Amino acid sequence: MIREEIYDRQTELRMRMTERDRIKKRYEAKEAERQEAKRERDRLHARLTKEQQDVLRLGRFSFANKFRQFTGKMDEIMEKELNEAAEAELKFNEAEKVLIDLCPQGGTWPVRIRIS
Repeated sequence: MIREEIYDRQTELRMRMTERDRIKKRYEAKEAERQEAKRERDRLHARLTKEQQDVLRLGRFSFANKFRQFTGKMDEIMEKELNEAAEAELKFNEAEKVLIDLCPQGGTWPVRIRIS
């Protein structure tokens, strides 16, 4: 009788450990995916910032910008920079949404998986 109880308990614990390992692997895979999405979002944020600075730089006074205005190239260059900034913003916003989707509880993941 006691052997059967021990055997049953042992079987139950093995099943729970297997389930825990399966959940832990899923968690680790999702965490790796979240970290990759965070790196991508940060990279796109840096690109967006650079493109915005390019647009601001073109809006400031400089002799190079005055020369571009005189030759008629300023509008073409400004349009190109604005398009690049808009594209960077679109990609950044999409990366931000992906990151939010990967972490629906506002950034909190369970830290400890227990078997009791």
